[in-house]
Amino acid sequence: MQFQPGDLFVFYTDGFPEAMNKTLELFGEDRLCKTIERHADGSAAEIMEGIFSEMKLFTGKAKQHDDMTIVVVKVV
Repeated sequence: MQFQPGDLFVFYTDGFPEAMNKTLELFGEDRLCKTIERHADGSAAEIMEGIFSEMKLFTGKAKQHDDMTIVVVKVV
């Protein structure tokens, strides 16, 4: 498989979609995918920052129960 400029790969642990807010609502796969799509035009670092920012906005001060690891690769 050949990669093309603009191809985007996002690898993450289950801590991202399972992040919860104070009402125990999950961030979820759909919200995570939409977040990635909203930031896809940025650099890998900007995409990662956008994901963290939106996830933190969603979770607020709710304590998280799992680790969160993410790797963003964008082919230039």
